[in-house]
Amino acid sequence: MCCLERLRRSQVGLALSVLVSCAGPQAPPARAAEPVVTVPPPAPAPAAIPNTQVLESALAREAIEVCERYRKAIEKRDVEALLALASRGYHDEGAAGDRSDDLHWGGLRDYLTGQFQNVTDIRYEIRYRAVRGDEDSVTVVFTYSASYTMPAATPSIRRVVQDNRLELRRENGVLKIVSGM
Repeated sequence: MCCLERLRRSQVGLALSVLVSCAGPQAPPARAAEPVVTVPPPAPAPAAIPNTQVLESALAREAIEVCERYRKAIEKRDVEALLALASRGYHDEGAAGDRSDDLHWGGLRDYLTGQFQNVTDIRYEIRYRAVRGDEDSVTVVFTYSASYTMPAATPSIRRVVQDNRLELRRENGVLKIVSGM
């Protein structure tokens, strides 16, 4: 293509662009009015209880309050407070198939006293992961981190991190621990 041909085409292109710009913007074709639909915002997701993975509810709060009393009683090595939290129907199964190491309410005091006898300076932290159940029966799933001192000729500090669950049952309007201590 020669220089004159390019010039002619550019002038035609320029003339077309001038015509389009002089005509101004074209109005869009008229459309029928669309109905306005108002969509409500989504309901906020239930918030987790602070420092837990547990969704907020009255039952979850009540169960965690029981577990916090349990946690504090362990740190204080307070056998009486732990017994007050336990159901008279308390039962923990030991090794599968061996009933001789099952723990019942009647043996709970001796068991707890024995566990606390050789430890001091207990620190017991709980990370709550789930609260499941209904008003009468609740399972609290958590991971605990326990550290304690075993005083001996040479004191040693031990630490345990483990998953656990406390089973709670409502008795006379109060949640009591029936398993998991």
